[in-house]
Amino acid sequence: MTQTPAGTTRPVIACIDDSHTVQRQVSLILQRSGYDVLTFVDATTAVPSLIAHPPHLILLDLNLPGMDGYEICRQLRRSPQLEGVPIVMLTAKDDPVHRIRARGVGAVDYITKPVTPQELLKRIQKLLNAGMPTPAAVTLQEGTLLWSIAHLRLILSPEQRQKLVQASEKLKQAIAKSPNNPKLYAKLALGLYLANQLAAAREVLQTLVSLAPAELNYRRNLAWLEEQLGNSKGAIAHYQYILQHDPQDQRSQARLAFLQGL
Repeated sequence: MTQTPAGTTRPVIACIDDSHTVQRQVSLILQRSGYDVLTFVDATTAVPSLIAHPPHLILLDLNLPGMDGYEICRQLRRSPQLEGVPIVMLTAKDDPVHRIRARGVGAVDYITKPVTPQELLKRIQKLLNAGMPTPAAVTLQEGTLLWSIAHLRLILSPEQRQKLVQASEKLKQAIAKSPNNPKLYAKLALGLYLANQLAAAREVLQTLVSLAPAELNYRRNLAWLEEQLGNSKGAIAHYQYILQHDPQDQRSQARLAFLQGL
């Protein structure tokens, strides 16, 4: 399990595929949605590594040099450490025979390439949802880092989203009475984020960082929201600010390097 510097756990997805293009595409989609990604081109190194450090889910190509995806899946399934880890075939082979064979060796789902980001995230979230906190169980804690719950934002039901909207309205009323209380703004930003009101959440966080400039988690969340809204320049500026005050923040280091490399 991978830990963020602040101690929150992010879901880890492993991708075994000999195509660097596929690896990059999958990594971009998943990282922007709050997942950590482990990539493997060589299946012979992937198997022992995943057994030693089990991820939350494995994406596996069928066409791999040396050993095909079926055999890799068999080897992974023989390990007690990976018994409960969903294995998803991600392949260009769209044939009922391959689908049946994939199920026979232990794969729980079969996705054909090319796949849209929305479909890939939907399928992954469905498989992970049973073993992760549900949106209904999330409380509005002001210290929450948004990237750690990004998967929840994408699977809210209309009823759950409506409850968050109602909670956000109550928080706005509380803020009107106590306009200098950072904790209320932090809870409001979280509620708006989970309800997928990203632009509104950004406005609240902008106010929040001006009220509590020393609290770097507020700025971390603002940087993440700028990324989600496509404002790479703004996100870079916030990550640079964070690293000036906390040079050991590995998460901000990684995000800054990723954005500057685009």
